[in-house]
Amino acid sequence: MIPRSISTGLGEIESFFSLRWASLLPAGSFALYSLALQLVFLPSRIFSTTISQASLPALSKRLAQNQMTKFKSLVIKILFQALFLSMPVAVIFLIYRLPIIRLVFGSKNFPWAATKKLAQTVIFLSPSIVLQSVIQVLNRAFYAAQNTKTPLNISLKSLGVGLAIAYILVKFTSLEIFGLAIGITVSNFIQATDLITSFSLKINQLDYKKLIIRFTKILIPSILMALVAWASVRLSDQTIFDTTRTLNLLLLTATTSVLSFAVYLFVAYLFKVKEIKDILKLLKKRSKSFDLSKS
Repeated sequence: MIPRSISTGLGEIESFFSLRWASLLPAGSFALYSLALQLVFLPSRIFSTTISQASLPALSKRLAQNQMTKFKSLVIKILFQALFLSMPVAVIFLIYRLPIIRLVFGSKNFPWAATKKLAQTVIFLSPSIVLQSVIQVLNRAFYAAQNTKTPLNISLKSLGVGLAIAYILVKFTSLEIFGLAIGITVSNFIQATDLITSFSLKINQLDYKKLIIRFTKILIPSILMALVAWASVRLSDQTIFDTTRTLNLLLLTATTSVLSFAVYLFVAYLFKVKEIKDILKLLKKRSKSFDLSKS
């Protein structure tokens, strides 16, 4: 419990220093940075944390039964499920950052200058949505193996580098809160890559070629989704929808995001992405349990 408790505290340390440095920036920077963090890390808490926490008992069971092959397969399966969900969410936050901010915080009461600055901050933070999905799943894999020291050591390293980069960018550049966002993303990147490396060293016989191909099958649909989302927003804005009105902004965001997500699912289906089958099986189970409860 001690390393796990310290790891939890590291997040508070990171938040303390980041928000402390944000308070030294021009007026409003502290509030904007706080809002950006809440906005971006909300999907991470909903998807990544939920999936990783739910997987912990199953992972612990495989290890308790000394089923290392099944443990390895289950970790990889859960990891790609998290990636399959988090990558389109990151695309949505990246492409629809302005509409999301205007819809969440209001277009009348939230100044346009603050909206633009918050949207730019989201650009630098959005990769953390995907990185957090990797971090949450692999942390639980180590916890299931009763190894809390490795995640702690990696967290300490990534925290130190991230805070150093954030301080340098805030102190010696004009990036302001963008520098803080870059520091957090770099910290998450280091943590995710170190966890992947440590996991691969502890679990032998990983087929890296298959894993890269599997990741590419999710990456390509995500890129196509981003292109479709960007193009549909550019074509629809002011030509079909007058986005100065909240209702039109909501309609534009809803229709184009559904279209782009449909493209993501269709291309993923063409690429025979395994995670689609997993989601369909889950939906079938949910529908059956729902029918039974009604009966």
